[in-house]
Amino acid sequence: MKKTSILFTTMVLATIFYFSCSYRFNFDYDKMKDRVEKIKIISVERAIIEVSWNSTLKEIDYKVLKTLDGDEMDKLLFDLSKINYIRGHPLYRRIRGLNLKIYYKDSNYGFINHNTWLTFNERNITVGGTNVTSDEEVFFDLVSDFIDCSSNCSVAYYFDYFKMIRDVERIEIINIDGADVTVLEVLDNDRGTLLSRLEKVRFTRFVGGTWNDNPQGLTIKIYHRNSDYSFINHNTSTRFNKDNEFVSGFQILYPEEDFKAFIYRFCLQTFRSCGGAVDLPIVSG
Repeated sequence: MKKTSILFTTMVLATIFYFSCSYRFNFDYDKMKDRVEKIKIISVERAIIEVSWNSTLKEIDYKVLKTLDGDEMDKLLFDLSKINYIRGHPLYRRIRGLNLKIYYKDSNYGFINHNTWLTFNERNITVGGTNVTSDEEVFFDLVSDFIDCSSNCSVAYYFDYFKMIRDVERIEIINIDGADVTVLEVLDNDRGTLLSRLEKVRFTRFVGGTWNDNPQGLTIKIYHRNSDYSFINHNTSTRFNKDNEFVSGFQILYPEEDFKAFIYRFCLQTFRSCGGAVDLPIVSG
C-alpha cells in the first residue's frame, strides 16, 4: 500500500512538472527578419541525427529543395511565426526529414522543423536552441507551399517514435488481400519495440499528390487512444476515425520487398511467428 502511495505521488509530481515546464511559443517574426540572411528548405537524407549541447555537428547529407531570401524569405518567416509551438517539452534534438536551414547575419546557422530548433557557430558547435514541438502536418504544409513541385516533390520522411508512443494503444500486423484481412500478430505492451524500429526506416514522402486509401499486402494497423485507427505500409499512411471516416493521409514510398523484410526481421528477432509470415527465406541484416 505504501509503495502504491509513493508511486501515485511520484506520477502526480511528474505530471505537474511536465505541464509547468511547457508553454506556448511562437517565433518572433520581427526579430527573425532582422537576424536572418537566407533560408534553405532541405531534406535530410541520412538516418536520424542526434545532437547534444556543445557538441560538434558532423557533416550531414541533405538535398536543397529551395533557397529563399528577400520577400519570399520574409513571407516564410511570417508564416512560421503563426505556428503554435510548445516550448520546453518534449526533449528533441534531432535533425531529419524536412527542415529549414537558417543562415544568420552573424555567421551562425541553425535548423528548425516541427520539433527542433538548434543553432550552431562557424565551427559547427551547438551554441543555442530550445526544445519545441508543433503539429507536424501544419509545419509540413507551410513549408511545402514554398517548394516548386515541378522539380522537387519528394522529401525524406521518418515516423516519430516519441509522438506515436504517446498516441498508440495497440498495433496489429495484418495482411490485406482485397477485402480479406488476416491478423498476423497483435502488439500491446511491446508495441514500442516496433515503433522504435519503424522510426529508423527512411520513407520518401511526396509533396502534394494523393494518398492510398486502399492499402494492400503486409500492413501495420495502429489503434489510437482517441479511437482513431491508421494504416502504414510501403506506400500508405492514412488515418480514419471510429466511424471509418477519413481523417488524414499522405503519400509515402518505401520498396515493398524492403518493407516486408522489415516486418519479417522484427518477427524473427522478437520470436514471433506473425501468422507464419516468417516461413520465408531468412532476411539478412
